[in-house]
Amino acid sequence: MDFFAHLQMMRVPGWARITIYLGFVCLMTACGFLGWQAVRAQAPDSWLTAAVALFAAIFPLMVIILVATTIHAGVKSIREETDRFLDDVLPATMTRLPEQKALFRPWDERSGPRERERHAKVEISHCRGDCFADYRISYVEDGSPLVFTMRVEMNIRRLNFNLYLPQELIRRVETRDDPETLATETIRRRFFPHTLQASSVDCSSNREDGEAGVGAYVFHERVLMRVLDGRPGYVLVGSCRLPRDVLWNPAETLFVAQDLMFMVRAMVNEGAELFAEA
Repeated sequence: MDFFAHLQMMRVPGWARITIYLGFVCLMTACGFLGWQAVRAQAPDSWLTAAVALFAAIFPLMVIILVATTIHAGVKSIREETDRFLDDVLPATMTRLPEQKALFRPWDERSGPRERERHAKVEISHCRGDCFADYRISYVEDGSPLVFTMRVEMNIRRLNFNLYLPQELIRRVETRDDPETLATETIRRRFFPHTLQASSVDCSSNREDGEAGVGAYVFHERVLMRVLDGRPGYVLVGSCRLPRDVLWNPAETLFVAQDLMFMVRAMVNEGAELFAEA
C-alpha cells in the first residue's frame, strides 16, 4: 500500500482541523496587516518585504495541510470507494460481456483499436452506503437473448458473488434432492461442468495457510434461497479474498471487476439455457 493510500485512510480529529484553520486565519491576518500598514503609512520596503516573506513561507504549508485535513478519510472514505466500485467500475465492466465480432484488418503504426459496437444492458439496484448491489444484465449472444440477475457484496477484504437461478431450475434438474438442500455439485454437473470445476482447481492451486488465495472463488456447497424484490429464488454463492489495497489501487480495482466479468461470461455462456429470455 503506497503513501497516498495511507493518507486517504488517516483520520484527523475535528478539533485538530478547527485549530489548524484558526491558526491559518491568524497568520493570513498578520500578513494582511503588515502589507496594509506598509501601503497606508508609506512605510519602508521592509514592511512589505516582511509581509511577502511571511506569506511565501506559510502558503505552501497551508496548501499541504488543507489538502491533508480535508481529504476524505476513515470509514467515510472506505464507503465512498465501495460505492464507486459498485456504481461505476463494475457496471461499466459488465457492459462488455457480449463477445465482439472479430473484424481483422492489416496492422500499421497508425491503426488504433476500433470502438466497441455491442454492449450489455446493465440495470442496478443500490443504495448509497450499502456494501452490496443487485444487477440485472441482458444482452444477445449468438442470436439468443440472455437475461440474468446477480448480487455483488463487497466488504473490503472479501467479495461475495451471488448468481440467481430461475425457479423452474428445480423441475429441470434430474435429482431427488430436497430443493431446500440442493447441492451445488448437482448444479455444477448439470449446467456448469467446466466453469465451476475450473474455479475449484484455481482455488486448490492458490491455497495459502489453509485459505483460498486472493482472487480464487470458492462456491458454497449448497444452493441457497434468497428473496429478491419479494420473489424467492435460488442462488449460487461464491466468494473470494481481495487484495488489501483493492479500494485505492486502480489496478487492483480493475482486476477484480474484469476477473468477475470473465467468470460471469463463462458461466452464462455455458449455462445459457438457464438464462435464455422466454
